Amino acid sequence: MSMLGLDSVALSGLMMLASVECTADIKPQIHIQPRTQDIQYEFRYTSEELTRLKASSMGAQALGADMVTGGLREDEPKIGVNVSWKVQEYTHKDAACIWYDKIHVTIDLAPKIYIAKDFNYSPCRKEIIEHEKDHVRVDRKIFNKYSQKMARSVENAVRKMNVNGPYRKDQIPMVQEKMAKYIQNSVMAQVDGINKDMKVLQAKIDSPQEYARITKICHAAKHKR
Repeated sequence: MSMLGLDSVALSGLMMLASVECTADIKPQIHIQPRTQDIQYEFRYTSEELTRLKASSMGAQALGADMVTGGLREDEPKIGVNVSWKVQEYTHKDAACIWYDKIHVTIDLAPKIYIAKDFNYSPCRKEIIEHEKDHVRVDRKIFNKYSQKMARSVENAVRKMNVNGPYRKDQIPMVQEKMAKYIQNSVMAQVDGINKDMKVLQAKIDSPQEYARITKICHAAKHKR
């Protein structure tokens, strides 16, 4: 005999799941960690090679890549999301509850400044380096700001989807994948804001006046050599 199209075995399974109440006894630990390495410098490319490098491997519109006369900065951020869970199993009921245990988000910056070897002379090199270092400082400022926004975004996501279940035990891997994706989406939702802020603030550094200033210094220094 069946009820609502369910056989007795399926109905029994649903009743056992319904008899389990899922609650989390602790809040998950949320850690947002911006990390930046020391600036690396590269002097072996010509200006023409740097132009090709930016257009190919970095991409013409790459986030964290800009070019000034004789110099190039590469500082593409890498965002990592690691999620772990707590799982409470009910052996005799083939049921399990799951909730977030730890959420660790890393934002890694590895800035690299290229100085074209045909501009590698003083004081031209010094001015180009300082210009590119201004870009790196903006990168760090923006990602410190957005690490706080990411923390709030993750906290909101956890409030909406913290405790899940009950589920059959064989469903847990699928649920873990869904919960991890939910956290990843909450983090990546901040990327549009990062891109907009970077374009605005980095454009202020790359003003026509700044380009003209560096070009003038490099031109004068080249003719004194």
